[in-house]
This record gives sequence, C-alpha cells and structure tokens, in this order.
Amino acid sequence: MMKREKIFGQAVVEYLIFLCIMAMISINLVKALQGFMSSNIGGLAVVLSRQLKTGVCESTCFFRAYKNNIE
Repeated sequence: MMKREKIFGQAVVEYLIFLCIMAMISINLVKALQGFMSSNIGGLAVVLSRQLKTGVCESTCFFRAYKNNIE
C-alpha cells in the first residue's frame, strides 16, 4: 500500500512541474506576441497618418481617389 501512495505523489509532482513549465511558456509567448503586435500597430498608425493626412496635393497625389486631390 505504501508503494502506491509514493507513485501517486510522484505523479502529482510531475504534473505540477509540467503545468508550471507550460504556464511559463504561455506567458512568455503572450508577452512576445504583445510586443510584436504593439510595434506593428504603431508602424501602421504612422503609415496611415502619413497617407491619410489632410491637405491638397497639386500634382502628385499618391491616391487619386482622395477628395483632397485637385485634378
């Protein structure tokens, strides 16, 4: 009977270690993904603000469908 309890205790410890390792990997993955998305969203905001800024382009509009195009 003592041997069975020892094996059960060892299995619980192994599962806890496994769950801790998986939690650490998941947390680091979420942090990396958050940093990646943050930098990409920031870059997209810069590009959109440059392309969609208001004003009048007299000769070389990048997008001709904008209503600020004179042509």
